[in-house]
Parts: sequence; C-alpha cells; structure tokens
Amino acid sequence: MDITNLYQGLFMGVGNTIASFVTFLVPIVVAYTLREYGDDWTIVFQCLVVCNLIGVVVVMSLSSVRRIDDAIMQAY
Repeated sequence: MDITNLYQGLFMGVGNTIASFVTFLVPIVVAYTLREYGDDWTIVFQCLVVCNLIGVVVVMSLSSVRRIDDAIMQAY
C-alpha cells in the first residue's frame, strides 16, 4: 500500500466499502436515469466526471508525498 503510510487501514476499508455499494447501485441508478431522461447519456457521463473529481480530492487529501521505500531506492 504505497499510496499512504498514515491512513492505510482507513483508506482500504472505506474504499472497499464504498466500492461494494457502488458496484450494486450504479447500474440501477444509470438505468433509472436513462429511463427518466429519455436515453440521454449526457447526464450519466456528467455524474461520472463529478464522482471522479470527488475521488481525486479524497485520494489527494489522504495520500502522502514521501516514498515508503526510500531506503531501498537510496541503495540504487
């Protein structure tokens, strides 16, 4: 887990929990949205962009900029 050295458990636990719910809910929400808005995929893709931007903010706020394996890399 090289993304963060301070929040590994929190990052993996929350991430996996959200991913479990999302894999179940997203197809249902997309089907409902397409039915309500007349098969227009524009709103679906706009929501995906917003969700990805929120994910980027969360990952950037929890990630560390220091490499965990600095000692190994200094040997080379």
